[in-house]
Amino acid sequence: MSASPDRRLRTPCIGQCGLDRRGYCRGCRRTGDEIAEWPRADEARRREILARLDRRESPLGRLIARVRGG
Repeated sequence: MSASPDRRLRTPCIGQCGLDRRGYCRGCRRTGDEIAEWPRADEARRREILARLDRRESPLGRLIARVRGG
């Protein structure tokens, strides 16, 4: 049984779109393929994509670390 559309995992998009030189979105850190796949992905696949995002370093995260001396 699949989740109803309003109960499905929502997109991690934050409206800061644009791929960086590594191919990751500057806002949500998904790849272009993951962004394109999201609307038709089932819940399990969406969870896989979201799990990957935590392992991807964001440009903003690097900047914050640099400012903090990391």
